[in-house]
This record gives sequence, C-alpha cells and structure tokens, in this order.
Amino acid sequence: MQKFPDTQATYGVVVTAATTSAELTAKRDVLKRMDADNIVLLSVEPHNVHARIDWPEIRAAFSKIPRARFSVEHIAQDEIARLARQMSVMQ
Repeated sequence: MQKFPDTQATYGVVVTAATTSAELTAKRDVLKRMDADNIVLLSVEPHNVHARIDWPEIRAAFSKIPRARFSVEHIAQDEIARLARQMSVMQ
C-alpha cells in the first residue's frame, strides 16, 4: 500500500462486488466537491475492480477529478479499519 503524507487529503473508496455503478457515481460526485490530493479505490479482495465491465468508465470518471491523484489498491476486508486511520474512507 502506498503511503500518503499526513499533509495531503487522501480519500479511500471501498469497492466490493456488491458496489454498484450508481454508488460509485455518487461517491465520485461527493469527492469532486472536496479538496482531495489523492483518491484511492480500495478494491476489496476477492473482488478486482479492474475486472468490472464498467472499469473503463470508473477509471475515466475518477481520473477527471481536478487536482487529485487517482490510484487503485487491492486490499483484504480486515485492512479497512487500519486504512481509516491513514485516510478518510468512504464505504
């Protein structure tokens, strides 16, 4: 997992197999109003966000958020609580 400086506003978006495109769109719309330095999609294993049929649209939409660096991390479910101490996590 990439380390982000404490001085940067970092937001993690939890993505599971149950996460709908509409939910991701709503979270993206919230993040567009934030002053985010980093946006990280937290793909909870065994789900792989890259394998979603809507991945190209997800990547394009989150990548277009001004000023924010966009990345994806593959994590285990039990890592979410730990990551919430390092970034703001949207579930």
